[in-house]
Amino acid sequence: MTAVGPVTRIPSDTRIPSIARYQPSRVLTNDDLSTMADTSDGWAGSRVGIATRHIAAADENVTDMAADAAAKAVAGAGVDVAAFDLNAACAGFSCALATAALAMQGGSSRVALVVGVDTTSDFLDRQDRSAGVVLGDGAGAAVIAAAEGNEPDGVGPVVWGSRPRDGSAITLGTTGPSGPPTLFRQEGRTVHRWAPASLAPVARQVCERAEVVACPPAALSRSTFREGAGRVERSP
Repeated sequence: MTAVGPVTRIPSDTRIPSIARYQPSRVLTNDDLSTMADTSDGWAGSRVGIATRHIAAADENVTDMAADAAAKAVAGAGVDVAAFDLNAACAGFSCALATAALAMQGGSSRVALVVGVDTTSDFLDRQDRSAGVVLGDGAGAAVIAAAEGNEPDGVGPVVWGSRPRDGSAITLGTTGPSGPPTLFRQEGRTVHRWAPASLAPVARQVCERAEVVACPPAALSRSTFREGAGRVERSP
């Protein structure tokens, strides 16, 4: 990343006792998308590492999906929790997870519920392969709690960062009175070049803070993440 913020040390007394998810039943494959845009299973798989994505039906909205995943996570943990809202797009779940863990450190909470949910298909032009092949719909939830005794840590160190100069590479804008109200767009080449290069220094910092000797590339897979993992391995 061009701008990488300070590494935040998450306290060692946090854990994740339960996680859950909700996935819409409809599945959109790369072959399906090839009938809508100039793409193919091979093109999408090699560039974004995605074979299928789940798509919400007309009667499935973000509130319902989030509530379903949240209820499962809470039931799995067997606790009553506090929830809060944080909007950070693709990084939203990670930011909320770290924020919840930091709340444990500050003593303002002992248990929190973090939910990530999206219905990005509402804002996509599937004929635009730079964005249309990447995103789908669904929800995930995790309960964060203070650890007790010798329980293993659930949340490790966090590296915050951004790249303001490329802020225009990903947009959500209007298409005019005759088109959909909003559409998600991204400059595919810019994002694809930036993501692997950004992953390596961030991953190294996190490994160092977590006192992990090395981040094995095998732990990161699929396209952009695999390429970024290779850069971590090659870096001194």
